[in-house]
Amino acid sequence: MNYRCSLFFLFGLLVSTAANAATDLHKSSLEGGCQGELKEGKYLPRDAQVRSIQVRSSWVVEAIRFNYVLNGRSGSLIWGPDGSNWSRPVLLPVGTKLKAISGRYGMYLDAIRFHFTNGHTSAEFGGGGGDIEFKIPIPEKNGKPIGDIVGFHGRWGAWIDAIGLVIRPAP
Repeated sequence: MNYRCSLFFLFGLLVSTAANAATDLHKSSLEGGCQGELKEGKYLPRDAQVRSIQVRSSWVVEAIRFNYVLNGRSGSLIWGPDGSNWSRPVLLPVGTKLKAISGRYGMYLDAIRFHFTNGHTSAEFGGGGGDIEFKIPIPEKNGKPIGDIVGFHGRWGAWIDAIGLVIRPAP
């Protein structure tokens, strides 16, 4: 975890622990800078299946979008500010799920990669900066993931400053 944001993390942990009791969601620690507004995060509806992931980036990661299907209808969720110039979609084959994110940060989230259950890893999105590398996987219990990544929480303003996972426990 970023030592520069330790106090923000401790405060966020106290807030998110209380909020998670009502939603039954787990949140990982945040990785990234201390700028931007703290966001509780958005998450996928239960039973939604992510079909693709897109990123809007320049010299930093500006936003992430999940495109999903639920009951035959398409939807999307965006973390970070909305806008145009999204990357080509990273397509997820049916049955493949996101299992971790990794990247680099300094004051902001400079770069991100997505790791999938089929063993593939996406290309890197973002810029070349950031001197601190990170990886946030789904925690495991008895060698199996405790649930599914259904969204992100973090800090953002004009771009994503810090990011963490929102995990829905397996039934």
